[in-house]
Amino acid sequence: MTGESRTLVADVNRSGSPINLPVGDGELNVWTRAYASLPVSSRAYVSFDGGLNLRTQWFSNQYTAGAEVGDASGVWVNCRATPTVN
Repeated sequence: MTGESRTLVADVNRSGSPINLPVGDGELNVWTRAYASLPVSSRAYVSFDGGLNLRTQWFSNQYTAGAEVGDASGVWVNCRATPTVN
């Protein structure tokens, strides 16, 4: 279910004046993601992920990419990019 983008409901603050209360934008999103994590040593790791959001209607597709590095001492570094590609 993608929801209705034009749903009118009664405005309780202004009698007789309906307002638009959308429950969706009428499109369908399909998110696909992939993850990989590798040990760097017995105390550290590095992880990578990427994703694709296939969108319908007139919306642009989205691509995401990220990386994460951590170790047993509690140090954790995260970097992420989410560009929208037309």
